[in-house]
Amino acid sequence: MPAVPVPNPHLLEAAEAHHTNGRRERLHTHGCGQLEWPRAVAVVRTPPWLYVLPPTHAVWIPCGVVHGGFYHFGEVVERSVWVYERARAGLPTACMAVRVSAALAEVIDTAVATERSHDARTPEEERALLSVLAREVTDAGMPPLKLAIPEDSPVSPVAVALVSTPCEPRPAADWAATIAPFSGMEIVERTVRAPDCSSLRVSRLTAFRARRRAKSVGGLGNGRQAQPEAPDARLRAGVGLATWTG
Repeated sequence: MPAVPVPNPHLLEAAEAHHTNGRRERLHTHGCGQLEWPRAVAVVRTPPWLYVLPPTHAVWIPCGVVHGGFYHFGEVVERSVWVYERARAGLPTACMAVRVSAALAEVIDTAVATERSHDARTPEEERALLSVLAREVTDAGMPPLKLAIPEDSPVSPVAVALVSTPCEPRPAADWAATIAPFSGMEIVERTVRAPDCSSLRVSRLTAFRARRRAKSVGGLGNGRQAQPEAPDARLRAGVGLATWTG
């Protein structure tokens, strides 16, 4: 007789993940909502949006929303709580940056600790954790930046480089040489520049803003007044859009 599957009695799960500097998660989804707290300066993508988070903030990602992290600002020990759909009443239905209050941090840390020690949470304990989540997971008023990053494209290295170092002074010929090994074809400078054959547009200005925001929020997360990074002359001159072939 085949084994009868045992229903999952839990309302939420939690875990800790270690990310090395420079790691880029592939886009993925979950069958439940996720509160993702990098606890460091990090970027979380929910295409076409980028959430640039200081250590004091998390991002709420509803069930089924495609997302992935960028960890280009140092090693990260991230903590997440996943809430099953049957228990998501009272939680937001849209992505948002969330300020991690002391109460919310305690809920996340408690959930991760009990998972790590394999202690079984009672239904009453899980409902208590969910009650705090429903109260504390609110919009922090940190709007995301609009910047699409290709996942499986020859131009992916270029897009990632622009997010990491948007003031990169490399000429179009160098970018063409970067794309060529991934495309399997010859890429020349005029192909990179031609707007009529583009399937991907990457905003240098938006990428710069992402990097500047990361630097600023990193300083604020450490309790000091951060000074924004100065844009280079090309950005000040109005170079807002770099166009690449995909």
